Amino acid sequence: MFVRNAKSSELQAKTMPERLPGPPDSCGAGGARVVFVPLVWRRTMNTMKITKLLMILAAFGSLTACMSYYQVTDTVNGTEYYTKSVKNMKSGAVSFTDKETGARVTLQNSAVRKIDKDEYKENIR
Repeated sequence: MFVRNAKSSELQAKTMPERLPGPPDSCGAGGARVVFVPLVWRRTMNTMKITKLLMILAAFGSLTACMSYYQVTDTVNGTEYYTKSVKNMKSGAVSFTDKETGARVTLQNSAVRKIDKDEYKENIR
């Protein structure tokens, strides 16, 4: 909060005392000392905290919204695997972690299909 100085046209920051714990002193302050923190600083710090919180929530929300799900089919024997990430290797093979068994699988001949979350959850046991 700013107040206008009566003697000049300059604005001065109005301060408000904030009680902080501290050692007792000889003035009888009762074990606390008074520190003056400008209200402008308090508002700025609160705004920064809220901004950081909103940024963290937005980042978390964007990460969960962009999750991809895949069905990988082994073309040799027809086995279907479900995973959230597929890595294409230089040799043409695909590597992934099977959600059902938790095992790391590498297939030379496969068909990869992107599926939606509902189909993924439906096929995971």
